[in-house]
Amino acid sequence: MKIASENQRLAFRLVSDVSKIGMSKKEAKAQNLKVVRSIGTQRNYVDWVKAFLDWCDQINRPFREHFSILHTQEYLYELAEEPRTKKEINDIKVALETTFKIKLEPVESEHFAILKSRAYQDDQIGKIINMLTDKFSLSARICAAANLRVHELLTLRRTSELERSTHREWSKDLYIHVSDFVLYTVTGKGGLRRYVAIPTALSKELESHRVASCEEITIKDRKIYYTLLYDIAGGQRLSQAFSAASMKALGFSFGAHGLRHRWAQKRFQTLKDNGMDTDTALSIVSQEMGHFRPDIVLAYFR
Repeated sequence: MKIASENQRLAFRLVSDVSKIGMSKKEAKAQNLKVVRSIGTQRNYVDWVKAFLDWCDQINRPFREHFSILHTQEYLYELAEEPRTKKEINDIKVALETTFKIKLEPVESEHFAILKSRAYQDDQIGKIINMLTDKFSLSARICAAANLRVHELLTLRRTSELERSTHREWSKDLYIHVSDFVLYTVTGKGGLRRYVAIPTALSKELESHRVASCEEITIKDRKIYYTLLYDIAGGQRLSQAFSAASMKALGFSFGAHGLRHRWAQKRFQTLKDNGMDTDTALSIVSQEMGHFRPDIVLAYFR
């Protein structure tokens, strides 16, 4: 195998440390070993681990200086935004788990979910929201105005309580040309924390649902436990309620993710209308959505 870069050499060494070439599956199972047993698998693991090490360098967290399971999970979720199959993502997940002797959460492909979703028009969003109860209506309006995923509503924190992830280089122009808003912190897929700009009027409504510290709410959503500081709807319950309301109001549903599609389209147009070039606008929208992949934003314009 040709060893070219420092990261490739490191990947080869790391994978070699967990390799038992020629060992039978039965023998590995008997010894309770999670190892690489073939040359072909070893080659794939080296490629996948090198790609992860390169990503660590890109986010200024070189593996040689720092290793975080949380960052590894974040990397896996970024891969899920690419056009990869469920099997490809799982194979890379197993490679990282085996190499670093860790356990990662299962990850579904977000790329295909994005492609399937469509943007609602503003009047359609209004009709759907009118079908929701007050509690679900507030959550849907926050998602529509501040581009939150439904599970991110369950993670809302004031910025004074939780800052955004510091291992990323955030653009200084985030939220430019947005007026009258309050920043909050949400935790997205893979653990990436970002600020979201919630309109001041909605922020006041949100704060009226703040729970006392002694009354914090713990719920389970899609096998993950969340501690809520605001008594609002979110996660799967909101997703189901929104889809049902959409079917009732419009006769079809793009799902709550359709709100993010509409937000992305409007936000990009606002930046363009204010004279920003396309590449910069895409980069800003991408970061504000928590993607860090400008090309992913294009999928929201379909």
